[in-house]
Amino acid sequence: MRILIKAACLSMALLAGSAITSTAMASTTMKSTAPQTLNAEVGKLAHISLEANPTTGYTWMVKQLPSNLILIDGHYQENQHEEGMVGVGGHYTYTFIGQHAGTAKLQLIYGQSFDKSSWKTRTITVHVK
Repeated sequence: MRILIKAACLSMALLAGSAITSTAMASTTMKSTAPQTLNAEVGKLAHISLEANPTTGYTWMVKQLPSNLILIDGHYQENQHEEGMVGVGGHYTYTFIGQHAGTAKLQLIYGQSFDKSSWKTRTITVHVK
């Protein structure tokens, strides 16, 4: 229950644009086109940043969320580019919080939500301490 309350408070702070500076909410960040593992800690934030280009209709989707993670947020950030450029890619970042210790698999899909034939599944091993 305490983790859910922390997660709710964290979500509100993220939506409000506030910075989280508490050491209890320290985070781990992973950036990659296809990360293989995510190491997290119980009660702390963990991030996965994945290259994406939703201008083509492609996006990241969560196929299977392991029970040892809580999904807090997912958002897209376009790469810096010259004014007037279109079709610019960027990164989709998922924010999680470790719920309990253990190892499990997080499955993500990259593709067009309306075209299942475009879907490619990525499996990430999650270690929560």
